[in-house]
Formats: sequence, structure tokens, C-alpha cells
Amino acid sequence: SRNGRYVAFETRASELIGGNFQDQIVMLDRQTGVYQVVSRLGPDVGNDGSMKPAMSADGRYIAFVTEATNLATVDTPKGGAFVYDTETGLLTLISKATDGNGPDETIDSVAMSDDGTVAAFSTRASNLIAGSTDARSHVYVVDLDTLSPVRITADGLSESPNHDEFISASDVELNGDGSLVVYRGAFKNNFTGQPSLSGHWLYDRSTGDTESLTRQPSGVPAYGRYRYGADMTPDGRFVVFDHSQLTSQINDTILPGPGNYDVIYQLDRLTDTYEFV
Repeated sequence: SRNGRYVAFETRASELIGGNFQDQIVMLDRQTGVYQVVSRLGPDVGNDGSMKPAMSADGRYIAFVTEATNLATVDTPKGGAFVYDTETGLLTLISKATDGNGPDETIDSVAMSDDGTVAAFSTRASNLIAGSTDARSHVYVVDLDTLSPVRITADGLSESPNHDEFISASDVELNGDGSLVVYRGAFKNNFTGQPSLSGHWLYDRSTGDTESLTRQPSGVPAYGRYRYGADMTPDGRFVVFDHSQLTSQINDTILPGPGNYDVIYQLDRLTDTYEFV
């Protein structure tokens, strides 16, 4: 949580989760010293691994990814993305398919807004929205009062200056109020034919616009190897991300780094400047 009182983490420690040997999500209240298993439905903990917890600012809501099939009253053969309310004990499936069941593919990543009203996740599932036909990994945003996933990554060509072909998206993150979504997206450059070069992108839910966060001064995406997800301040002004210098256009055209290995950059979206961290 923002004040440091609550910590959520993944563990298979038997002292914390009992005799279950699958990874579970546990929350620690550092003020009381009490541990609480989050990846459970009633008395039953998940029958497969749970991972990647994301917490609201006050620690009340915890989103997580799981491959467990016993955490919902509907059919979840591939697990899903869930949100646990630590005050009520209510566990909610947020990656709900159009038929009310779980996704037909596993969930890659999940994020939670500070106020716990918005979540986002990435998955290759094809049954979350009507008419979905491709097998690519997409990003979905869910308002927790409606529980209807909305896909924010589109089929076909992106809106980038190069009109590159969208391949997949993962490692999603939200700002404080859930209005901005950052994700790592992979594209194929249709001009060079170079495959699976990725970058970080930001989607503004209020305007529907997508912008490249990793770009050259000309505005063209600075393709390179991005191994991990980005992080963002609650107000959405600053974004930090990793970038491989070996294939980096940022290295040549935006900001020099120390050599041919992964480095961390910070983007100030207000001033549109990059800083080597």
C-alpha cells in the first residue's frame, strides 16, 4: 500500500499457506503482523499457481493472476485475473468471458488503480469480447462496477507513424485513477520486415489515443529490446522503462547510455524529455 502498511507477495511457504504446494498470494499487515491468504475461495486456496499481485493505494483491493481452476463458481479452465477485497473477503473474476465463464487462455499480467475501481490485464484469450478472432495477446481494461472487459489494443495496423503490424502486448500498468494504461507492445516493422521489436505505449482512456513512450525525436517509435514492463507515477507524468542499448535507437537519437546492455530511462511526459537513470 502507499503508506507501507500492507504488502502483497507470492509464496509457497508452508508456514503461511498450509500444506498446499502451489504459489499463493499472501498479504501482510505490517502493523498487526497478520498474514492473510488472498488466492482463496472460502476455505479453499488455489489448486495451481497464483502470481503478480497488484494492490490499491489503501491496501483493500488486491488484483492477481492465477492458473488455479477452483477460485470461481464458474468454469475457469485457464484460471484468470481476480480481485480480492480484504475487507469483505469477496473474490471477483475480472477476466470474464462473454458467456460468463473464465478466459480460454492464461493471463499474462494485471494492474490495479489506486482507488481500486479499475483493473487492467493482458492475455491471448479470444472469448472476452464478441467478434475477437486473432490469437494475439491484447490489453483489456475493466471497470469493477461493470466487470465488462474493454480491449484497448486493436487488430491489424497500429496508429504509429510507421503503421507497423501489431503482434502482442503484455506487462500492463495503470496510473492512479486508472485513466492511463501503459503496456509493452511488440510490432513487426512493415518497411524493414524486422520482427517482434517492442516498445512501451500509453493509452489514454479519456481520449482513446495511443502514444509511443519510446520514440525518436521525429516521433517514430524507437524500436529495441524491452525486456520488462514500465512503471508510472500516479499522476502519469513520469514513466520509467528498460531498454537494450544493443539494438537501441534511443541510444543514438535521444540519450546516450553507458554501453550495450539493458539500462533504465525516465520519461517526463510534461516536458517530453528522457533521462538516463
